[in-house]
Amino acid sequence: VLGGGVSGLAISRHLALKNVSVTCLESAPRFGGWITNSRVEDGVLFEQGPHSLRPRAKGNGLRVVELLCDLGLEKEGSFSFDILGSS
Repeated sequence: VLGGGVSGLAISRHLALKNVSVTCLESAPRFGGWITNSRVEDGVLFEQGPHSLRPRAKGNGLRVVELLCDLGLEKEGSFSFDILGSS
């Protein structure tokens, strides 16, 4: 799979779950494509990039949240509401 953005990671995972051998190639030093964030010195997390994840909107936002949860990455993002359902 060429590209380690959300689409490349999603199809790689989909194929792997079907027992297909997959190699995902990414030219950047990190996976994630346009979705990225950074922390400033005081620990505040800033979302960067032109694309946002909108899990409550109709469309694929909720599917991306499900993928993050399946991969154990749900605590790596910042959301406008609690996707884990905890208080």
